Amino acid sequence: MVLDRFVHALTEQAASLGLRVLLYVARTLEEELDRIDELADGAEVDAVVLTGTNSVDCRAARLRKRNIPFVAFGRPWWADDVDRAGHPWVDVDGAAGVRNATRNLLAQAGERVAFLGWPPDSGTGDDRERGWREVIGDRAGGSSAPRLISIDGAPEGQVQARALLEKTAVDAIVCASDALAIGARLASVEAGKPDLPIVGFDNTAAAESLGVSSIEQLPEKIVAEILDMLTDQAAPAVIRQSEPEGRLIEPRIVWR
Repeated sequence: MVLDRFVHALTEQAASLGLRVLLYVARTLEEELDRIDELADGAEVDAVVLTGTNSVDCRAARLRKRNIPFVAFGRPWWADDVDRAGHPWVDVDGAAGVRNATRNLLAQAGERVAFLGWPPDSGTGDDRERGWREVIGDRAGGSSAPRLISIDGAPEGQVQARALLEKTAVDAIVCASDALAIGARLASVEAGKPDLPIVGFDNTAAAESLGVSSIEQLPEKIVAEILDMLTDQAAPAVIRQSEPEGRLIEPRIVWR
């Protein structure tokens, strides 16, 4: 859903600047690198917007080698210092979103706020967990603020949340994704606690339909920042390569 909204916003906002968007897909990294070379050899594109960045991403190096202007949606998780990554990027400040959600839950629900997230070293998941830890402090991972680990998915989240609620009293649960939050909601209903505050991440239609609060990424704002980096403000239809920099967009919480 997030990527769908991102592509829709990119197409609309680019069109308003007199630009056209060409979408392409690739099943493997090698296939995507070959596609980049084909686009460069055929002079088919003036710039590229990357999505799905990860710790082994080498597409940025290929685009620099081919001298194609680009901006990444997603921070360079592979860089030791994302502020000196060597290329422009825009990303969601997941830590800020979870930090704000956790603060609100502490104030409204109570001090026992658990975090249900993915296994360590996922990049995005670690960033979201960091926001929770920054608010919870030394209690993070203890009995009063448990840290639950699960692969993504509603059934998996339900199993972890069910085990927690059977043995521990918590006031709220913050989750790294809507899928996990939906699982936590199902477990809370099973445990006779349907009003337990639960917050997910991504604000999907599924979370909305189940009345689960969620952190929305605001892809329209992300697109606006990407196009600002790629175009000349004096002549928006003119493509340019932005200086290497990173911009974080703070998401908003949709309470339900």
